[in-house]
Parts: sequence; C-alpha cells; structure tokens
Amino acid sequence: MRSLSLSQQQTVVDFIEFLASQQVAKSNGSQHRSPRVFGLHTGMGEIHKGFKDPLPDEFWTEDL
Repeated sequence: MRSLSLSQQQTVVDFIEFLASQQVAKSNGSQHRSPRVFGLHTGMGEIHKGFKDPLPDEFWTEDL
C-alpha cells in the first residue's frame, strides 16, 4: 500500500469503504431480492362468487 501514489491509496480506501457499506446494507436486510415469479401460486386460492356483488345498505349504516 505504501508503494502506491496518494491518488491510488485514496482509490483503495474508497473501494474498501464501498465494500464495507455493501456489507452493512446486506446485514440490514436491504439486499436485492430475486424478481417475483408470476403464476407461481396459480390455483391455490379462490374468490367468492359474490365478490363483485354490491354490499347491503346495512353495511354502510350499521355501527360497528
């Protein structure tokens, strides 16, 4: 390291700081996740037949 010029030493220090910050980011859970796979859970759920039906008036006026 001492045989490098000041500019080269600074580049090495900058790179080490970059690597350290990447390690901190990974340990904090902010690492990149793999992309979502569409259709992975096809057929594993269902929507009730009356899902699109309007809600009854009692739903809007009843105190919960």
